[in-house]
Amino acid sequence: MSEIKSKRLILRQPVLDDAKFLAKGLGDKEVAEYLTVPHPYNLEMAQEWLKQDFVNKSANETSFIVEKKDKTFIGGIGFNERNNVTFLFYWIAKQYWGQGFASEATLAVIEWFFNVSGEDIIFAGAFHFNEASIKIQQNLGFENIGQTNRFCPARNKQVKNIETRLNRKTFLRIKTV
Repeated sequence: MSEIKSKRLILRQPVLDDAKFLAKGLGDKEVAEYLTVPHPYNLEMAQEWLKQDFVNKSANETSFIVEKKDKTFIGGIGFNERNNVTFLFYWIAKQYWGQGFASEATLAVIEWFFNVSGEDIIFAGAFHFNEASIKIQQNLGFENIGQTNRFCPARNKQVKNIETRLNRKTFLRIKTV
């Protein structure tokens, strides 16, 4: 797995030493309320997740730690496969919200994905109240393809989820504008 660099960020392979930062970031209820991660998320969960082999994963099963260039941990991003389609996921620790880090990381990881994979489509989504994430996806060319309900452990209920899709051609057109 290669490291991805953008103007302010480094996206790198997760390592076991990231466990306490993952547990703190994903353990924050305000962050978890926008995600489908278990809640409360603790150190043992982070350590268990970090034990997997990140090096030999395919592009559609790749995870990155998002750091500022000064090595400050700020979140996570990557892809997972469900039902033979690739889904983008991302999250940023609360103290870094509203600074454009999610947009920057998402742009970088999507560009990487389209460069290293043969895939032409990426799916994503966001809970209906996550206006910032929906805006990020729209700005990158994702189109709304419908709604589903997904369980949010931090809220302990089903939540309306806006489903989106991005194709390679749309992304390349928007990226060059």
